[in-house]
Amino acid sequence: MKAKVNFIKSILFCFFFANFIGLNVTMATPSATISDYFETTGGGFLTEVKDGILVVKYSLALKKLKEIPADAFIEVEFQNPKDKSKPILIKYKPNPADQELNFESPSMNGFKAYKNYKIIVRLYENDSKIRLLGTHEQSIQSILNA
Repeated sequence: MKAKVNFIKSILFCFFFANFIGLNVTMATPSATISDYFETTGGGFLTEVKDGILVVKYSLALKKLKEIPADAFIEVEFQNPKDKSKPILIKYKPNPADQELNFESPSMNGFKAYKNYKIIVRLYENDSKIRLLGTHEQSIQSILNA
């Protein structure tokens, strides 16, 4: 917890220092979204150092707004920071009893500070992906070049 607090303090210091020396830095972040089935309750980026390289994972938390069919299937599309045309996909079989869903992308890099990146959650009737029940889109802003 102490490391997280120190990290947040260092990010805030960098922001205030950049503004102090005249750089035009804004911290406007995308708003949480609501769709037919979900409401965003949290999101951001998780960071870690692997083999001396900073890698980042997307993180998205959703609250269910209505029941999901027992055979439902979810596909989550994370914008690839290196190539927008090649998104990163994960597949998920939701538990109908879960009221909250949490998603993490694989580790990646190439994010640019103060750029928004999109996550799209698609809810299908089942894993055949023939009938789309709903889509939830959430943008998340990176505050780091990583």
